[in-house]
Amino acid sequence: MSTLEARDLDGDGVADAFYDTVLNITWLQDWNLAKTKKYSGATADGGMDWITSLKWASELKIGGYDDWRLPTVSNGVNEIAHLYFETLGHTDNWQVDYSSNLDGRPFVNFSAGFWWLGTEDPLDSGRALNFWNGYGFRNSSVKTISLYAVAVRDGDVREVPEPSSLPQVLASLVLLQVFWRYRRTTM
Repeated sequence: MSTLEARDLDGDGVADAFYDTVLNITWLQDWNLAKTKKYSGATADGGMDWITSLKWASELKIGGYDDWRLPTVSNGVNEIAHLYFETLGHTDNWQVDYSSNLDGRPFVNFSAGFWWLGTEDPLDSGRALNFWNGYGFRNSSVKTISLYAVAVRDGDVREVPEPSSLPQVLASLVLLQVFWRYRRTTM
């Protein structure tokens, strides 16, 4: 799992997300954030239809980022399948024991179930792709059924220095210049 790097989005010292260095995306730590945060469009267990899932992810504002989305399939790479098989080391038809966490995953609410992908079924526009992480099963379902959704975003979410630190640096430089001028005139 060395391809996942912990990220603290809210500055509390606890990982809220994990950057995938291979896929260059950041996964939220809470795979069922819609349930955790009681999203109004979700069922009590966090399930949503595909359109609602897309809307939920696109409206997330976490850690100063507002460009969250559902995982996708692009250029032949299914992002959830990559995480499941390559990063976590599962094999086809291997049922994950979610209570033991033998695969060492750092996520919470990573339960067996079908998870929406943000990719429409290329053979049927009334369906969208999904992934069952109980057995690593890739599927397509009608967009109106209720499945789970996890959010990702492109790139890393490393902390960027706060804009407020720039005035502090400039003030320090001015004070340093004043000090050196004063020192030269008093010598």
